[in-house]
Amino acid sequence: MVYGVPYQREANSGFDRYADGQSVVRRYYGKIGKAWLDINVTDHAGAKMHPIALHAHTWSYSEQEEGKV
Repeated sequence: MVYGVPYQREANSGFDRYADGQSVVRRYYGKIGKAWLDINVTDHAGAKMHPIALHAHTWSYSEQEEGKV
């Protein structure tokens, strides 16, 4: 069983994380294989921030001084 969602996978692919037999998050990966978009089915314990449980998060990247992204 996978508990987390991989940060990087095959380019232009997707990954579903399941809990209790149901998909709770779907992650899409962009052209270089890094996370691009998450679709969440739950409010992940943040009802104030996500009053509608089904919502999306996009990823953005910027280079830092140590070379980490």
